[in-house]
Amino acid sequence: MKLKWLRWPLVLVVCLVVGLAALVVYLRVFSGLVMQSASNSKGNLKAEVINDSGAAAATDVGYLGVTLKTWFYPIRHYVFGGLNYGADIHIEWINDHTLLIHCDHCEKLDGGNILERRWHQVVICYDRSNVAGGPSERDASCPQAIPDLTP
Repeated sequence: MKLKWLRWPLVLVVCLVVGLAALVVYLRVFSGLVMQSASNSKGNLKAEVINDSGAAAATDVGYLGVTLKTWFYPIRHYVFGGLNYGADIHIEWINDHTLLIHCDHCEKLDGGNILERRWHQVVICYDRSNVAGGPSERDASCPQAIPDLTP
């Protein structure tokens, strides 16, 4: 009974830890504006283009990236992204396990770019161009039958 005074601070600390963990999980699953979403033909994998400005001021830039998630694990995993100063990203599934990420004006995507080539069973192909209508960089490791997404 002498430790009764210790119970309420301990309950408060536990509640704060649980609340903080819930906030982190919420932000990892639901934060950001989904600009484009595409599921593979089986429906078990989903790719999304996310524009996440967070709590930034009006003059700050947002983070633009591509995330992958499965139907049984909804936490997003960023496979491509960076600070957006005017880049444009489009995604398309070539087949069940090959994702094409097309990025226009990729030189305007800055700040710690993520560039993964594989995530679990998904092969990630990139088509990056620095100017609209100009030459683009295509991955040599990806299938040759990649559709051209440029307008």
